[in-house]
Amino acid sequence: MTIPEPTRTSHFISNDHLDGNRLRATITTHAATACGQQCTSEVVDHGAVPSFSVRVMGVMIPNAAITAPNIRVVRFITADWVDFPSHQGADGDIRAAIMESANVVFLKDLAKYACEQDEKLSVVCESFQISPDEVQGIADGSIVVSQSNGSNMRIMLDGDIRREVIANLTQRGLK
Repeated sequence: MTIPEPTRTSHFISNDHLDGNRLRATITTHAATACGQQCTSEVVDHGAVPSFSVRVMGVMIPNAAITAPNIRVVRFITADWVDFPSHQGADGDIRAAIMESANVVFLKDLAKYACEQDEKLSVVCESFQISPDEVQGIADGSIVVSQSNGSNMRIMLDGDIRREVIANLTQRGLK
């Protein structure tokens, strides 16, 4: 067993507990590291379902039936996110809140992209002194902006950039 290098940490596993014969835990990807961002990208962009490998200490159950467990777990050591799970049913349950959070980031990035790529949007942002941090996302065919002075505005998308944004939203299943 080793302590992982902090810059190569991809996720945190906490609140682990047994739920019947299943190990349940809260798994949070580490957004500040390249490894964590890669794991998030695999789940969000590629639809990968994370799998896990566990290491435990246990006691063999002699003469256990073929359909029954043959080890009684005494101590949980660790679990890791792996390409190949340690056993059947070791796949993660992805909660909707995670996907909603990822979609908010995606919409914000898509809105920033639209502002950078479209000349009209770029002029509007420059005229109103809208910084990239003030672009909040896309809703109802408009870019949503929340300025530091408390004012909110919507900038309508049109033309080629509107078609490109709609295509991205449709591909992502958000429209």
